[in-house]
Amino acid sequence: MSNSRSAAAIKGAQTRRFNRFMEAANHDSLVAANAKSTIQNAPVSDGWMNILTGLGILGYDKKESTRFYSGFRLYEAELRDLLTYNGLAKRIINLPVEDMTRKWFKVEGDTDNKIVKWLRKIKGVTPNSTAKTEIIRALRYARGYGGALMVMFVDDGGKLTDPLNLNNIRNIESVKTYHRFRTSRVQYYLDETQPNYYQTEIYMVNPPRGTGYQVHESRCIPFDGEDCPPEVRLMNYDWGDSVLQAVYTRLRGLGESYAGCEHIISEFILTFLQMNGLANMIAGGQERAIKERLNILDLSKHISNTVLLDKDETINRISASISGLPDLMGKLIQATSAETGIPVRKLFGEVNVGSSLGDNREEETDDYNNMISSEQQEKLLPALEILARIIMLNKTGPTSGQEIPNWEIKFDPLRQMSQKEICDARKIQMETDSGYVTSGILAPEEIRDSRFGGDSYSFETKIDPKLDLKKELDDKTNPDDNEGE
Repeated sequence: MSNSRSAAAIKGAQTRRFNRFMEAANHDSLVAANAKSTIQNAPVSDGWMNILTGLGILGYDKKESTRFYSGFRLYEAELRDLLTYNGLAKRIINLPVEDMTRKWFKVEGDTDNKIVKWLRKIKGVTPNSTAKTEIIRALRYARGYGGALMVMFVDDGGKLTDPLNLNNIRNIESVKTYHRFRTSRVQYYLDETQPNYYQTEIYMVNPPRGTGYQVHESRCIPFDGEDCPPEVRLMNYDWGDSVLQAVYTRLRGLGESYAGCEHIISEFILTFLQMNGLANMIAGGQERAIKERLNILDLSKHISNTVLLDKDETINRISASISGLPDLMGKLIQATSAETGIPVRKLFGEVNVGSSLGDNREEETDDYNNMISSEQQEKLLPALEILARIIMLNKTGPTSGQEIPNWEIKFDPLRQMSQKEICDARKIQMETDSGYVTSGILAPEEIRDSRFGGDSYSFETKIDPKLDLKKELDDKTNPDDNEGE
């Protein structure tokens, strides 16, 4: 009887082992089949894949489930709060605008700088603001909100909804700037044969106070935000994105990290009180007595800097460790700087966040200045060209309605050389010019006019075709002199 039972037990164990083996085999077959199906149905792409280990296979390799998430869209309320209450967001918006407009510009051909001076006479929104103030506000709105509209109130005999008559400009009364959420596009050009097809013809402006009004696009200067795909621009009603949209996640993460650091500082030294019979007191419902004991302990420590302890109580203080924290914060700061394009030292000041920041100030400054120069050409120059031309066409303006021939706007250099650097540069240029004159490439008159013929010293060399023509005539008039040479 016992033998039969033993044989049955052995047979049962063998059967269970066989079933587990078959289950494992079926599972491996199913994994292989799913992997094969995934490979066959997946789009063709390069990468490593292992059917047995699941490497590179969705559902088995956890990294394959990582996807980009678009995150939170920022609209008027969120952007306004960030620009008002978040100091770092405000610096991200304001710093590039300040650098774009700090050195300002000049109009080549305007020897007395009349255009720039007249720009200061144009009034803005507030009593003491000028056109420059409104331009700075428009650039800030464009970076902060994703777009801005500057409305020019020009006396040309027409209405706000009429196209601007450039031949009858009698005065530029004022300019006013609104961010994109205060404007809307109510009418478009619909002639398919024209290059301005489906561009805005009439804007609707809704001021924070007062009645809204419509204005023709020729009386407006739009300042666009960050460029974005056409689908996103459609959601933004033909405006760009805020600069803060792309850096919002990093800005939020850095803010959370700073808040965490504040908690670490407030809890840098932790106090531990060991009480005899604590567990029994909690079990007996004496939580109130425990809290009162802790309050007395904390109060005595603050008032007299002494601690009252029972004979069975022990107190210990432990300092929290911040090892590695500066380097971690440095990485977050670097990431924020990289996403904004503003150097760490400019955005955060003179920070000491460990070894993660190198010492490449000059290279950072050059890269930043290049970015600012690009922003000037792309964002600021079109607006200044419109304003400068309208000022020149103003019949009561500095040029009495006459446009200066071949005028051009030039921005002042962002980086100013020291006096020693200026002298060294001019000395090198003088030696170069001497070589040009000696070898007959340039005439002394060309050097003189190029360097000192303008409003200030210039390193740009301009060739005078009249001097070449004069030399040719002299050669023809005195051929014997040339033969003697």
